Amino acid sequence: NIVEGIYLSIGAGIWEEMLFRYILMTSLLFIFNKIIYDFSIFSYLSIIVITSALFSYYHFIGVSPELIDSSVFLYRFIAGMILATIFIFRGLGIATYTHTFYDLYLVFFRT
Repeated sequence: NIVEGIYLSIGAGIWEEMLFRYILMTSLLFIFNKIIYDFSIFSYLSIIVITSALFSYYHFIGVSPELIDSSVFLYRFIAGMILATIFIFRGLGIATYTHTFYDLYLVFFRT
């Protein structure tokens, strides 16, 4: 159902970006910068890798979980890295719009 797909795309874009970018990345940035006092590029890259791996893994759990496929995991991991980078440089709103529009694209143009 296309209406359900639109609803789920908008919800997923907002929810996942709030969870993985706003809550998780911000918490890890706080830990690295305020508690560990590490302001290096390595800490930022580590945070991007950690949250992207969790973002990718998150898509394999749920009511009807998929079997973990390495190519699908890698695809989602890279998408998570892109969204994390957008979040760092442009903010939560742009990352959320990007995620939502990508999900909507899949709803309308998935073959």
